[in-house]
Amino acid sequence: MALDIAQKTPFQPLLGLGNTGMILGQIRYIDTERIARAYLLEENINEELVDWEKKPSESGIEALGVLYITTKTASGQNLTRFFKYNTDRAHNFFLDKTVAGGLVYAIILSIIIFYPIVYFRRLKHDLLYLVYFLWTVATFAFYMFWFPFLQTEPIFMIVVAIGWAKMQKTKEARIHLLDSTGNQKIASEGPQNE
Repeated sequence: MALDIAQKTPFQPLLGLGNTGMILGQIRYIDTERIARAYLLEENINEELVDWEKKPSESGIEALGVLYITTKTASGQNLTRFFKYNTDRAHNFFLDKTVAGGLVYAIILSIIIFYPIVYFRRLKHDLLYLVYFLWTVATFAFYMFWFPFLQTEPIFMIVVAIGWAKMQKTKEARIHLLDSTGNQKIASEGPQNE
């Protein structure tokens, strides 16, 4: 469903729909029958779909709209249920960020997360690099099938900040020194005593 939203939203590949992008995309761009069937499946309701209707919120806030679904029960009676649009995240971190913030945002976020790994590739024996690499790969694997939530996202971003801080410290440690002949020599770890 998130991929459909990303493809059908005008300017979606660049701009996104904001934090409530999944809900707004369902309301605006996805076939209502498909959403009705998805909600019935999610609720484990195995009845024949008869009718469906989107109703806007009385408050006028588009993301608070309701979906009325009518099904035919086993006894042959029609039963109408209402569902709030509660599928607010894609079960893939990068697809979720693409729907919310657009393709540009997802690319920038990917660079922020993965650039320290590329930068640190020559420091394979550094313990912090190993921890950062393993943490990022494990979190990436987790995020491919789930979305970030409040309990894990700050921890992950703190680790990303540590990776960038270590990268900056490594750059500062590579001080360019001149030897007595005027040739450039690079110190590997901070100033050297001569």
